[in-house]
Amino acid sequence: MREGDAAAVAEAFASAEDMGRQGDVRDLPSGERYVTWLRQEPREATAVTDAADRMIGLVGITIDPANRSGWFFSWLHAAYRGQGLMARAAGFVHEGTERGKFLIAGRRVDVLTCGRLRSDPPPR
Repeated sequence: MREGDAAAVAEAFASAEDMGRQGDVRDLPSGERYVTWLRQEPREATAVTDAADRMIGLVGITIDPANRSGWFFSWLHAAYRGQGLMARAAGFVHEGTERGKFLIAGRRVDVLTCGRLRSDPPPR
């Protein structure tokens, strides 16, 4: 994550209704606050970029040092979804689906549960 990614973050959040589940970004100043939050411990965040090095998504983890684990989160600008980019960026194993977990714009949406253990084989 780079400090200058705030405009791309704001654009990504405006790209789809479901982005509201990822944080409260509505404009450039809130995008700047979100980038600052991502760059602070106990988080590690890596931008997913396009060929022009423009941020189009994010892979992040909030680290829980006491349990030697973390909570993984990711998102992708709506224009870049469905191309397998996030699958290549994250390498996590699909463990299950929480059907209808979230209500977004009056519609129930599924949430995928994914995980990765140190003992898992490397991603393809």
